[in-house]
Amino acid sequence: MKLASNPNSLDTTIQKAADFGIEDSDLSHIMGILRSQIYSDKLLAVIREYSTNAVDANAEAGIPSTPIEVHLPTNARPTLSFTDQGNGLTDDEVCSLYVKYGASTKRNSNDYTGCLGIGCKAAFAYGDAFTIISTTIETTTTWLARIDESKRGTISKLSETPNILNKQTGVTIEVEIRKDDIDECVNKARKFFKYWQVRPKCNMELTKLDIQLKSKNWAITSDNNNSQSYYRRHELSKSVIVMGNIAYPMPENIIADKPLLADVISCSNVILYAQLGSLDIAANREALEITDRTKAGITALAVNMLNDLTQTMTNSVASESTRIKASIKAQQYTKLLGTSINNRIASNCTWHNLPLIRSIDFHANVEKHYKHSSWRSSEYKNRKEQEVRSTQLTEHVHLCMATEDLAKTSITRRIRTLQEAKNNNNADVFFVINEHDIANVEPRLEPADYTDLSNIDPLPAKRTTITKTDDATSTVKQVRINVCTLKPNSMKSARLSDDIVSPDEPFNGKFVYVPLNRFSWDGREDHCPLENLGTIKSVLKYLNYDCTIYGVKKHHVKKLDNSWITLDQHIKNAVLAWKIDNPKLFNIALEGYNRNNVLYKYTWPTADRIPKLTSNKDLIRLAKLMSYAQNGKYHNNTHDNIMWLYLEVFKLDKQDDTIPQQIEDMTDILPLLRCLDHNGYTEPAALTTQHIKQYIKTYLN
Repeated sequence: MKLASNPNSLDTTIQKAADFGIEDSDLSHIMGILRSQIYSDKLLAVIREYSTNAVDANAEAGIPSTPIEVHLPTNARPTLSFTDQGNGLTDDEVCSLYVKYGASTKRNSNDYTGCLGIGCKAAFAYGDAFTIISTTIETTTTWLARIDESKRGTISKLSETPNILNKQTGVTIEVEIRKDDIDECVNKARKFFKYWQVRPKCNMELTKLDIQLKSKNWAITSDNNNSQSYYRRHELSKSVIVMGNIAYPMPENIIADKPLLADVISCSNVILYAQLGSLDIAANREALEITDRTKAGITALAVNMLNDLTQTMTNSVASESTRIKASIKAQQYTKLLGTSINNRIASNCTWHNLPLIRSIDFHANVEKHYKHSSWRSSEYKNRKEQEVRSTQLTEHVHLCMATEDLAKTSITRRIRTLQEAKNNNNADVFFVINEHDIANVEPRLEPADYTDLSNIDPLPAKRTTITKTDDATSTVKQVRINVCTLKPNSMKSARLSDDIVSPDEPFNGKFVYVPLNRFSWDGREDHCPLENLGTIKSVLKYLNYDCTIYGVKKHHVKKLDNSWITLDQHIKNAVLAWKIDNPKLFNIALEGYNRNNVLYKYTWPTADRIPKLTSNKDLIRLAKLMSYAQNGKYHNNTHDNIMWLYLEVFKLDKQDDTIPQQIEDMTDILPLLRCLDHNGYTEPAALTTQHIKQYIKTYLN
C-alpha cells in the first residue's frame, strides 16, 4: 500500500548538518520495541499481519479472489497457521523480508495491504519463535525464526527439498499458541475474518455478517440487539471502516460539525469500505491515523452512502399509489438506522415531485386501537384510546374508516379481524376515523389510504360452545358463553387468560368454575377472593383434587348446565372425599379447626360431619389443616402446636392411670413433639408433657 508523503522541499541556509541513525549497540533495544511494544493486542497482531500478507501474496500472483487457508489452534494441534497460493519466496527474499525491519516490496502499489516492513515479524510480539515454509516451483524450504541471546533475532534454514511433486506454491507461517490462549485466539480470529470479502478456508466455522443492505462502498448489517436506542447506536461508536480486509474502529467525533454524517458513520450497523491507501493508518495498523486526508476520505464515504440511500428510497417509493403510502414505505431504514437518520434521508426524497410526509393531523377525535403491556405484566392486551388528534406515520400505522351505522362493539370486532390478519403484531396501531371526518384529515386521504370497516367481517368472539339440555322440555341446544382460565397472580388482569374456545377435560365429569364480575369473584366479600387462588390450588393439590379452574362471566352463569360446578362445591367435594379415605386424619384436622375455642371452654366437635363453614376462608382453612395432617406437617406456631397436643390428650380417658405412658407413646401416633424440637421449641419433651398433665388436672378433674 502506498504511504502518504510530502513532496515539498525545504530551502535552508544551514551550513552543517548530521544524519539521524541508530547505533549498532542500540539495535536490539530498537528491534524489541518494533516487534513487541508497538502492538497493544499481540494475538490479534499475529492474525492480522500474516493473514493480510497471505492475501497480498495471492494478489501478487494474479489470483486475488482465491481464498487463503487458515488453521486455528485446537487442543489437539495448538498451531495457528496461514497459507497463501502465491509464488513462494526464495532464500534471499526470506532472509531480506523476515530479518530486515522496514523491508517491504509493497509500498509502490495500492493493490497490497502491507507497506511498513514490520508485520512479518509480528509473531515475535507473541512468542520467541515461528516457522516459515516456502514452496516455489523448484524447492520447499523450512525456516525457523527465533529470538536468540543477542535479542535481535535470527533466521535459520531447517530443511530444503526439491519440489518434484509439483506441489502448490506459496508460503505458510506457523505460530505455536499457548494452551491458555487457544479460546481467545479463536474468538479474535472469528471476529477479525467476519469483515473479509473473500473468506478464508478454515478448519472452523467463521462468523458471518448479517448484511441487510450493501453496495461496493458500504454495508448495513442487521440490528442483533433489536434496539433503536440512540445511545446504543451512536454514543457507543461501534461502526467500522474496512480497508484491505482490516476493520478499523471509527474515530470519535471525526465529523462533529456535520450532524447527519456524524450520525451515520457512528451508527453501529454501518460498515464503510475504503480503497487501499485512501486513509492514513497508525504504524501498528490497529487504528486509523487522524489526519486531514483521513477526515476527507471518511467524509466522502459517508456522503456517498447517504446519496445511495436517498436514491434507493426515492426509487422504492415511486411506485406507490398515494403520497401517504409512499411516506409510510419511506420508513424502510428505521429498523436498521433508527428513526432520526431515516427521517433525515426521507426529507431529501420526493414522490411525484411532492415531499414525503412524517405525520398526519386528523382535526377530529379519532379512536386508536393497539396492543399494550404494562410494567406489571409482559402479556399484551388490547387497548383503546379516545380523542386522538394526530399520529406519526410509520409502517405500523393503519387508517380505518367507520360508517355511522356501525356500533362500537362491531367496530372493535372488525379491528380484531384486521389484527388477526396481521398475525396480531404488537407494533401495529389502528386509527378509526368517522366517515364524516375523513375530509378533514390533513393531508387529504385517498380511498386507498384507509380501510373501509364496512367491508370487513367482525371477528367472532372466542366463546365456549356447550351443549345444554332444557329440563322442562328435554330440548338440546348449543349455547355460547365467555369462559377463561384462572391462574394465581398478584395482578387482577393477569389472573384471567384470554377467552377460550373449548375447556379441557372435566374433573370427575365436572368443569369447575368461578363466577366473575370483571376481575373479581362475583359475590365474594370474605377473605378468600381470587388473591388466594394460589393457596386454593396448593391445598387442592394436597388433596389430589387439583384441576383447571375456569372463570365465567356472571351473566353467563345461568346458561351453564349441571356439568359445571362452583369452586366452593369442588372444595367441599374434595373435603368429603378425603374424609372417607382418611377418617382419623380428618378428625385431627377437624379438631385443629376448632382449637381456638378450647382455650376458653372445651366444646367437642362432632366428628361425623363437616362443621358449618360460614365462608370460603373457613373451608380453605379446614382443607389446609387436612393437607397438613396428610403430609405430616404442622403449623410452625408453637401455641398452635401445643393446642394440637391438648386435643390429642382429650381423646384419652382421664381416669386412666396409663395417661403418662400414652402421652409418651403419642410421638408414635402424632410426631408433634419431635416437630416442636425441630422448629426451635426450647422446652424439652418431658416439660411439654408436664404442661399437658397440668392442663388435664386444671380443666378436666
